[in-house]
Amino acid sequence: MVICLFLTDANAIQTQPWHILLVDDSADERNIIRRMLVRGSPRRYEFTEVATGAAATEKIREPQVNAFACVLLDYELPDMTAEDVLADLHNAGAVPPCPVLVVTGLDDGVAARSLRAGAQDHIGKAWATPESLTRAVENAIERYALLIEHRAIKEAVRVERERLNLALTSGQMGVYDLNLMTGTYWWSPELYAVYGLHIDKFTPSMASVRALIYPDDQAELWRLVEDCIAQHKPFLHEFRVLHGDGTLHWVASSGQTEYDGAGRAVRRFGVVMDVTARKTADLELRRAVAAAEQANQAKSDFLASM
Repeated sequence: MVICLFLTDANAIQTQPWHILLVDDSADERNIIRRMLVRGSPRRYEFTEVATGAAATEKIREPQVNAFACVLLDYELPDMTAEDVLADLHNAGAVPPCPVLVVTGLDDGVAARSLRAGAQDHIGKAWATPESLTRAVENAIERYALLIEHRAIKEAVRVERERLNLALTSGQMGVYDLNLMTGTYWWSPELYAVYGLHIDKFTPSMASVRALIYPDDQAELWRLVEDCIAQHKPFLHEFRVLHGDGTLHWVASSGQTEYDGAGRAVRRFGVVMDVTARKTADLELRRAVAAAEQANQAKSDFLASM
C-alpha cells in the first residue's frame, strides 16, 4: 500500500489533521494502517480509502479542500503495482502532487524499485509498528517538502539565468570575474563579442586584456582602477578598445572589488557594455551644436558689420 502525503503550511499542520489517502484492496489492511497511525502519535488524522490504483490517481489529482498530506500505497493492487501508480503520477508532472509511501508484504527488490519510481519511502507490513509507521510518514512528508523547495530554487535560478542571458545579449553586455590573487579571468560568452573576439581564439589574462585597451586610454584607466580598489569604491569608466578587425569601439565598464579579512583586494568583477552607438551619437550632437553656434556667431558678426 502507498501512502501519499501533501505538505501544507507548517502552522496549519500543527492545528489541522493530516489527510491520509489509504490505497489497499484489503479493508482489513487499511484498518490496520489506520489503527497504527492513530496509536503512533497524538496527531489527528483524516482518512480517505480506495482499493485500486486507478481510483488512487483519480483521488490524488482531484481538487481537494483539505489536500492529502501523504499517500500510503500498497505495492500489489488489483489493477496495477505501486510503480505503475507512481509512473502515472510522474507523467502528470515533475513530481507527484504529494509524498507517497509504499507499504508491502513483499521483500524482493520492492523497496529499491519503489524509491526509483519516486516513492518517498518504503515500509514492510511484517515489521511495521505504530511508531515506525508514524516516523516513516513524517519523514516522507519532510523529504517531500525539501524536494519541492529544492525544485523551486532550481527553477528560480533557471529563470534568473535566462533573464540575465537575455539582458546581456540584447544589451551588448558581458560579465567578467578576475581573481586578483592568481590573475585568472572568467568571461561570459557575451563579453568576447563586446571586445570583437572569438571565444575559441582568445584567452583572457591580465596582459592580454590590457593589450585590448586603446593605448591613449590605458594610463587613465589603470589609475582609476587602482584608485577605486584602494578606496574600496565601485568602478565606473568609459574607454576605447581595439577590435580584431582594427576598428575602434567605446565600452563602459562597471564593477566592484571583493576584499579578504585583512582588507586585501582578492577579486574584481563587473559588466562591460558596448556604448559605441551612444558615443557616436553624442559626438555628432556636439558637432551639430558647435556648427549651429558657429553659424549663429557668423550671422551675428555679419549683422554687426552692417
